[in-house]
Amino acid sequence: MLAYLAALARDDFEHLPSVQADQARVVDIPYHGQAFHIDGQVRPPEQGGMGNVRIEVWPGALQVLVPPSVIVGTEAEDQVPA
Repeated sequence: MLAYLAALARDDFEHLPSVQADQARVVDIPYHGQAFHIDGQVRPPEQGGMGNVRIEVWPGALQVLVPPSVIVGTEAEDQVPA
């Protein structure tokens, strides 16, 4: 945890070996009723909730950092080449 905080303070988070940086315009994250944080608000858990949380961004407007052990499905035509 300290390594992540130090990297954030150095503005060097994306260079950590456990961080994967990809560019995309649309990302769908599987939703299984868990609580999540978006736009400064925590959305409470929803028992029995299922579906996807879709994130759409304007080019260059957002960077999302995801550990490499997480598999994120995106459609090939929605991906922007790195």
